[in-house]
Amino acid sequence: MMSESTPTKYAIQQASKNSIVLERLGDSIEQKGMISGSINFSNGGDGDADLTIPIRGTNGRAIIRVVAEKYDDEWTYEKLYVSIKETNEKINLLDKSLEGN
Repeated sequence: MMSESTPTKYAIQQASKNSIVLERLGDSIEQKGMISGSINFSNGGDGDADLTIPIRGTNGRAIIRVVAEKYDDEWTYEKLYVSIKETNEKINLLDKSLEGN
């Protein structure tokens, strides 16, 4: 269920088109391993997600961290970044023009 969720698909899509992530991990970013965390929904369809998604590219591995909420059928991402353990980097995947709004 978590691997097919909108937050997971969106996170991998954003990582796959981020130039810094591609530079560090290489091409062909894909989920690789067990997703941990949770996705919860209320009776009205609103909900939240708190996920850690292991990914890999042709040159390395990393983790995507996702924290999001769903209201009125739309996901809003509070945290969305790639964490690369080897370099101690956190690469922000959120649109910087939306920060602070």
